[in-house]
Amino acid sequence: MTPEVLIVRLMQDRTVGLALKASRSLELQDWAIAGGFVRSRVWDQIGGVKAPPLPGDVDLVHLDRDDPSESADRGRERLLAGAFPVFQWSVKNQARMHHRHKDPPYASTEAAMRRWLATVDAVGLTVDATRRVRLLAPFGLEDLLDFVLRPTPGREGEIAAIRERAAARGWFDRWPRLRILGEAA
Repeated sequence: MTPEVLIVRLMQDRTVGLALKASRSLELQDWAIAGGFVRSRVWDQIGGVKAPPLPGDVDLVHLDRDDPSESADRGRERLLAGAFPVFQWSVKNQARMHHRHKDPPYASTEAAMRRWLATVDAVGLTVDATRRVRLLAPFGLEDLLDFVLRPTPGREGEIAAIRERAAARGWFDRWPRLRILGEAA
């Protein structure tokens, strides 16, 4: 599946369009809805799983060096929750997240996504200045489309953390095709 086809399929889900509209309303410069919101929607679609009636969490990531504070993100979450209460918003400015991984500051939201735990989480959607929906996928789509959990480069030693997260959240029950790279199917 090409990125263009994936975008078309995701945009057929009205909650995706609503989440993009809401996120765009903040007028952030470098942002995406990503992580579990996108990953779960893709896996539900291609795995034939009926999506839950409520859209759940929306992970909105962005890069704003002018105010990287958590309090600014909490304010953004309150704005989004007031205008779009159907979602549970999680807003994270990637301008402060490099400290967590002891990395140099990230150059962009997409660069920050390269340091996330698993490649399947590093897939996001954004809307550019021409209002075109764009896909951010620094590791491509193969793992996502093949239900493969793989650590991102530099985090290869964290397979146990990936396994624990997937088990704790019931991913193996919801998506039986899911497998962790390097483990028996």
